[in-house]
Amino acid sequence: MSYADLISLKHTIQLLLNSSHQIPILPPYPEIIQLAYQKVESLEHLLNNVAAVAARNSEGMKAVDKEIGEAAFRLEDVLESAHVSLSQSQILSGDEMGYLAMEVKKEIDFLTKSMEKIKEQVSYRLRKPEEFEEAIPSRTDHFIAT
Repeated sequence: MSYADLISLKHTIQLLLNSSHQIPILPPYPEIIQLAYQKVESLEHLLNNVAAVAARNSEGMKAVDKEIGEAAFRLEDVLESAHVSLSQSQILSGDEMGYLAMEVKKEIDFLTKSMEKIKEQVSYRLRKPEEFEEAIPSRTDHFIAT
């Protein structure tokens, strides 16, 4: 479930922001991680929204939900890998640092794109709720004589 993945990612980012072993893979490291944290919080609030939860029943929303879970997992994995590599005092070449920087950026971008997709789905559902309402039987449907 994407919500649990987001909470896990949020926790990891908090640990990284408070860590004495900052990952120097990106020059504005704290700002990049803070931006990722803000995006995760924004998405978490969106998923907490009653309309978003109610709208999750469609296949489109389920696919986006799955993509967000994958994006959160991937970003958390790359952040943890970079943190472990650097906190274990591994000396990385410029190419390796560049690769880690690209991976972090790529995963933040993937999470952002996934976030935009779910915002679009929820926004569409809020604009056109009639397309997603289930048919409610009338009272007389329940009393049809047999």
